[in-house]
Amino acid sequence: MKRYYYLSDDIRETVDISNQLSAKGISRKNLHVYGLSDEIANQYGLNTILSVFRSDVIHYILRGFILGCLLTGAAWVCVGIFFPELASYLPMVVLVGFLLTGFISWEAGLIGLHKVNYKLVPLTRMLGGNRHIIVIDVSVDEVHTLIETLNEHKKVKMVAIGSSLVNPFAEQETILG
Repeated sequence: MKRYYYLSDDIRETVDISNQLSAKGISRKNLHVYGLSDEIANQYGLNTILSVFRSDVIHYILRGFILGCLLTGAAWVCVGIFFPELASYLPMVVLVGFLLTGFISWEAGLIGLHKVNYKLVPLTRMLGGNRHIIVIDVSVDEVHTLIETLNEHKKVKMVAIGSSLVNPFAEQETILG
């Protein structure tokens, strides 16, 4: 799925956009608002970005998992080369490898819990006052409907395009000029 980010100054217009998109077949669960307080967005019946997606916990867990797997693989190779007599303890070595990978992933997740999501960092500079970011996830078939609907709203401006998948190596979304 593609993820589109729009900047809006008017919450009522965001509600209109949400209603129009849902009338045209795009699910309301694919539209989220970032930047407003959760209370204001909930008063208007809009979905806010979940707190787990506001932080960078998933991004860091994936990075930690990859690092843990690499370290575990390196440890297994070292044990196999330098200590071949430990081959009989293979189940214990595998268990220690899984524990090492799990611990590194968990520790990385704790670090990511205290950071803003890498996809939202450049967009937070655009916020202020009544401004908020509308995050819309659509499939390839729904892109035309989305762009057609949002071109009718002149106060809303597209600011970024990205993916709904978390890439552990990515630094940010594609910010439009």
